Amino acid sequence: MPGFITRPGSLKAQFCLAGNRATKAFCDQNGIRYDNCGKMLVATSELEMERMRALVGTHGGKRVSSASG
Repeated sequence: MPGFITRPGSLKAQFCLAGNRATKAFCDQNGIRYDNCGKMLVATSELEMERMRALVGTHGGKRVSSASG
């Protein structure tokens, strides 16, 4: 899954997806365990909190939610 800030469909998003798939395939082929746990963002300022609030529910069906704030 591309990052929260990466624009869907952008070249960066495409590379993120390809890299994610390649990493999982490598782990599967080599018996390496991994946990597909997603991401957690932590705001350290009010500006970051505002930016994170703007992300909630806006990323094409991906589950983006707020634990507080």
